[in-house]
Amino acid sequence: PSESRLLAGLVGSGRLEQAAEDANLTLSTARTYLKQIFAKTGTGRQGELIQLVLLSPAVIKPTL
Repeated sequence: PSESRLLAGLVGSGRLEQAAEDANLTLSTARTYLKQIFAKTGTGRQGELIQLVLLSPAVIKPTL
């Protein structure tokens, strides 16, 4: 769930710092989660990851 919140925030803001704050994570934890997301998706850059998400048929629900 934390990785998903971070990813949703990253897609929304494009900035890791803002996404971490929105997900209530420290920047260090956000970086760790981002590395895990890269490994799971086979991506290596934020732009590549965001493109993958935006072109995916999956739906990201906004958090309240």
